[in-house]
This record gives sequence, structure tokens and C-alpha cells, in this order.
Amino acid sequence: MSSDTPPLIPESAPSIAKAARFTPRLIALYLSLLAVLAGSLYGIFHYTKELSHATDISNKRINLAGRQRALSQRMTKALLAYERDVAANAPSDAALGELKKFSGVFNSVIIGFDRGANVPGTDGKEFFLPAVVDTEERRIVQDALALWLPLYDRLQQIAGGKASEAERVAAVEMARGRNVQIFDLMNELTNRTETTARAAMAAASGPRNILIGVATISFFLMPGVYLFHRSSRQRKRAQDALGALETTYSQLNTQTAALTTAKAESDLIMDTVQEGLMLVDENGIIGDQHSKELVSIFRQQEIAGISLYGIFQRLLSEKMYNTTKDYFALLFDASRKEKTVLKVNPLTDIEVNFPNPSGGFLTRYLGFSFRRIVEEGKVTRLFVAVRDVTPQVELERKLREAEKTKERQFQILLGIMHVGTEDLEQFVELAQQELETINSTLRAEDFAGGRQEILEERLQTVFRSAHNLKGNAALIGLDYFKKNAHEFEAKLKELLDRPTLTGDDFLSIVVAQAGLRADLADLIELREKLGELRSVSPVATSAAPSGSSLGGQLRKLVEDTARDLEKSASIEVDEYALHAFAQGREDVVRDSLVQLCRNSLAHGVESPATRQASGKPTAATLSIKAIAAPAPGIVGLAIRDDGNGIDLHKVKERAVKAGLLTDLPEPDSQQILNCLFEPGFSTTESADLHSGRGVGLDIVKAKVVDEAGGCLEVHTQPGQFCEFRLYLPLCA
Repeated sequence: MSSDTPPLIPESAPSIAKAARFTPRLIALYLSLLAVLAGSLYGIFHYTKELSHATDISNKRINLAGRQRALSQRMTKALLAYERDVAANAPSDAALGELKKFSGVFNSVIIGFDRGANVPGTDGKEFFLPAVVDTEERRIVQDALALWLPLYDRLQQIAGGKASEAERVAAVEMARGRNVQIFDLMNELTNRTETTARAAMAAASGPRNILIGVATISFFLMPGVYLFHRSSRQRKRAQDALGALETTYSQLNTQTAALTTAKAESDLIMDTVQEGLMLVDENGIIGDQHSKELVSIFRQQEIAGISLYGIFQRLLSEKMYNTTKDYFALLFDASRKEKTVLKVNPLTDIEVNFPNPSGGFLTRYLGFSFRRIVEEGKVTRLFVAVRDVTPQVELERKLREAEKTKERQFQILLGIMHVGTEDLEQFVELAQQELETINSTLRAEDFAGGRQEILEERLQTVFRSAHNLKGNAALIGLDYFKKNAHEFEAKLKELLDRPTLTGDDFLSIVVAQAGLRADLADLIELREKLGELRSVSPVATSAAPSGSSLGGQLRKLVEDTARDLEKSASIEVDEYALHAFAQGREDVVRDSLVQLCRNSLAHGVESPATRQASGKPTAATLSIKAIAAPAPGIVGLAIRDDGNGIDLHKVKERAVKAGLLTDLPEPDSQQILNCLFEPGFSTTESADLHSGRGVGLDIVKAKVVDEAGGCLEVHTQPGQFCEFRLYLPLCA
């Protein structure tokens, strides 16, 4: 051996160096470490590549889901713009093009999420979008498809120019109804995609981190020489990893830019959407972000951060405000099913009153819809959409009023088809007279400070006119007018039964008589149209006689009234005597006989079973005939029925109860019978369409005695008959 210090690894003795430094065991260890290091580095490279690819796909999926939210709003905006242009007769190709473009992109992406397909990315380049595999994501996509596909079919019809107006309107309504739902689902899909992406990246990063640790340990265990020779390769791999990180960072920047763009688009949507959109917490506080339309709807500049309850309290009645607060409590109650709660929404079209700068209030109708936002099983906020639905509400009211008018006119038309022209003319003239009497009696300036007896007297005057109108309507078979006049009487009776009356009590009567006037106006209009039809149509002319005698009208009145009362009766009329008696006083005689016939059938004629038990024919007989005059210059007429007669004891009992015989402790039969003609007196316990108001005989007295200057007599035999005798002075 030389005395000089030899090199650590002599060039001439590599085998000796191996023997000295690289023993088989050490070589095996090195080889093992190299194998571990090589395997670890390969695994790191593989997982890094997979992670990069997964990150790229996840970012693209997130971006696409976010874009879907914006597209759902853009499509609705384009559809509404096109609908507005069509309504203005200026259809826009630009709006139609945007609708076609946005709906096509939205459809291809949602199909890609469902089945996997090549789709356009947010950068404009196509790439293959794999179908979602996560259970929750598939549920969201399926729910979205269930809402989207029917809407997409309608949008395609519109975009292709094949949609009818009804289909276009249906598409607009469907888009409005499903817009928020699709937006919510796409938002939910975005959130879920981000969650699954983070989970996937975390799952892929775990093995890679472990391999990095193993490689690092192996690396530091290697001898310095081995480390020196392998350092360049490791640096290269580190650079590759750094490049991957830089790529990821760049992708994150791209995603951030996309999110910024999406937010700008969302802000644009919030500024242009025609609905008020906002988030409300459980205290009723409105969130910072809301649509611009909300300012216009609530007529208030500052919306964010204020209480929605405060707005409701200012605009709603106290009862509706309390109902609204109770409903919000249900919305925030997670134990209540959302669908069930939404079904009982009391705010679909509520009336609100805004202060009018010109004075008073401005009434509008607002429609609210709600969706819960649930976090960790708790309803933390509500998504609220509000629209001004005033035009829709007003249109619906107009349509309802139009339908009511059409139904009323149809009923009137059916009623007058069988009525002769002269009879109809007479009824119109009488109705105008009676309504004018009612109108003049109800003049508001005469009510101020009116005494009780004066108000009652006016009410009785109105009552007589209404009852006479009802009787004449029944005479010629105008059931619609008979029914309405009867309902008018019910309102009058309710006022008469009040212990005290004021002028304000007559307001409801004024409104009701306006309804009768409207009915009469419709009758006059329909009469003219029917007259034109009869003038050109033989069939229409033969459908109703040109005029019928009073006797014929009374026969039909008796038959119809008896049938209504489930009785059987007929009337025998001396036409000559009736004509002679009524000459020059047709209105007085007609009105009186109508009331007397109805009175006989309601009060005198018994039921068929009762008549049969009494040995009478089951069908009662009424008769009208002339009677001898008690003095020259007088003409007489009697109307008689073979009914039960008048129960004087019952009449007296009711008269005493009504305070009509207080000055006559022992009244005779004539004094008792005179009570029958007092206003409001009736022996019937309850009122119906034919009796019970105590007005019929009051009208007879007013017509015969007060108006015509005649007189009345009543003759009766209990169980046998009742006869009213009318005496009138001869006309000059």
C-alpha cells in the first residue's frame, strides 16, 4: 500500500470501491429505495395528472352550471321582450334570435349533464361533458329536465315561428311560472357541483400527498452521491409540479373572472327583471341584494336592510297584516311541509293602498310567491318574488262583471220571449213609474234630521212600489224581475224591523234600487232588439202574442202562483165586466187585482188535502164579476175565492199585537177587517215570494181609495169564502 492517501473511489479500482461502499445489502437497499422513489414519483405524477384533469372538468362543470342560471334568466327576458314586441305589433328578430340561442345552449348543456355530450364551454370551445353520477346531482338534473323539456318544446315553436297566439301566451305563462324554479335548481346544481368537486379533489390529493411523503423520505435516505446524481431529475419533476400548480392557479383566476362576469350578468338581470326579487330573514329584514323593480313596486328608494313587516304594516289593513305575519311564521317553520304551506298563500293578490301625491290613496294589487332557503335543517331565509298584478286583477273583475251582465241579460231575454209587445210596454211603463217613485222618495237631502215616523212612511212608500213591481212582473211571467223585486223587499223589511231609522240606513236601499234600474235598462235594450227581431222574423213574431187581455194574464198568474204554493186553483173572469170596470183606470184595476189574486192564493185557498178533508173540490175557484152599484155614478167589481175565508180572531190577535186596535177595546168585525189594509200588516208568520210582507192589500187601498177615490168592502164566511168588493166612480 502506498503511503499517500488514496481517493475515496479510486478510478482504477471500481470493483474495490463497490466492495467497500456498495455492499450487496446496501445496493439492495439503494435499489429498494430507488424502486420506492421511482414508484412514488410515478404515483405523484399520475395523481397530479388526474387531479389536473379532474380540476379542469370540475371547473368547467361549475362554470356551466353557473352559466345555466344566467341563461334561464336571459331566456325569460328574451321571451318577455318578444312577447312585449308582439303585443306592440313590432316583433323583433333580435329577441327571437336571443331566445333561440339561449334556449339551444341551455338545452344542450342540461342534456349533457344528464347523458354526457359535447357541449359549448364558457370559452366558446366544445368539450365532452360527462353525465353526472352523484345521486343528488342526478335528482337536481332530473327535476330541472321535468320543468325544462315542456318549456323547451314551447320555446322551439315560438323560435320557429310556428306558435299560435294562445301557444305563445301559454309559453310566456309557463316561463313565468317555471323561471324561478329552474333558476333555483341551477343554483342548487352549481352548489352541489362545487361540493362534489371539492370532495373529488380532496380524495385525489390524499394518495398524492402520501406518495410525496414517501418520496421525500426515500430521497433523504439516499446517499449524497445518489442524491446529487438524481437532483436534476427531481428538480425537473418539481418544476412540473410547479407548472401544474401554476396551471391550477391560472384556472382559478379564469374561474374567478367567470364568476365576476356571472355576477355582473346577475346584477344586470336584477336591474331588468320585471319582478321584485329579494331575500328576507326570519326577522323580516330584507337582504342587501334585490331587484331594481322592487323600488318601483313598493314606491320606496331604500329597500335593503329594512323590515318587510314594516312595509306590510303601512300598506295592509290590520287584519291582513296579522294574517301575513302568521303566514310568515309558517314559512319559517321547518316542521311544516313547504308545498302545503305554499298552497295556502294569502298574498297571491292582496290589495294595498299607497299614498297618492294628489291626495287620498292609490290602490294596487300585489302578488307574492315564496321559496324557502334551508341551511342545516333550518329555514334561514325566504326567497320572495313580488309582482304588481293590478292589470290582471282588474281584467278578471271586468270579465266577471261582463259575465254577470251577460247572464243577467240572458235571464231577462228568456223571460220576455213569451211576453207580448203591448204587455211588455205596459210593464216597462209601470216599472219606470215605480222606480221614479222610489227614487224621488229616497232623495238624500230629505233624510237629514228626518223623524222616525217620516222615515218609516217613506220606507212604506218604497215598499208599496217594490211590491207592485213584483206583482206585475209575476202577472206577465217575468220571473227574473219578480225575484229581484222580492230581494229588494227583503232589504226593506229588514229596515222596517229596526227599532230606529236614520238617513244612513237608506244607503243600501239606494244601491239596491240602482240595481233594479240597471235591470230595467237591460230590459228596455233587449225589448228593442227583440222588437227588431220580431219585425223581420215570423217565427219570433208568433212566439209571443202582440198583447193579451187582463183576464188572460190573471188566469196565468193564478195558475203559476198556485203551482208555486203547491195548491190547485183556477179563476173565472167576466171579461165584459172587467173591461167596463177598468176602462180609463187600467193601471189601478190591474195593480189591485194582481195583489188580490195573490192574496187569495197565499192566505185564503187551502191545500188540496185540506180542501178534500173539508168536502171541497181539491181545486179552488176564484171569480171576478160585476156587482150592483150602491149609488148612481158608481161601478162595482168583486173578486171572490171559495177558500178558508178570514179568521177574524187571528186578525184581531195580530192587530192587537201590532198596536192597531189600542183605541178600540171591543172592535166590531169591520174594524178588525180594516186592519188588513194597514201598511206592514200580515197574518203570515214568515215571508216568502208571495206573502208575509204586509204590503199587498196596502197597495190595493192606495190604488182604489187614495188614488182613484173609490172604496173597498170585505165579505167573508169562515171556511166558505172571502170576497173583496171594489167600487169606483164612473169615468167622465
